[in-house]
Amino acid sequence: CFQDERANGGFIVLSGKVSVTKCSTSGKELIVSLLGAGDAFGLLYLLKGFNGSCSARTQIASRVLWVPEAAFQVAHASG
Repeated sequence: CFQDERANGGFIVLSGKVSVTKCSTSGKELIVSLLGAGDAFGLLYLLKGFNGSCSARTQIASRVLWVPEAAFQVAHASG
């Protein structure tokens, strides 16, 4: 998941730690959020159709579940 790329899916953290970062205009990486098991990221961009405004990377050994855009849209439409 990278800043300014169009989201084609979202992620759910199953275990471990994931940092969500944003690059400042000066090029410094700023940590926006630290996520753990049960947290999700990237799904809001699918709802809005926006490019991602942040990047994400694991901080320790982690398991994440990728939710493809099509699967998310089906689940969202069915309520």
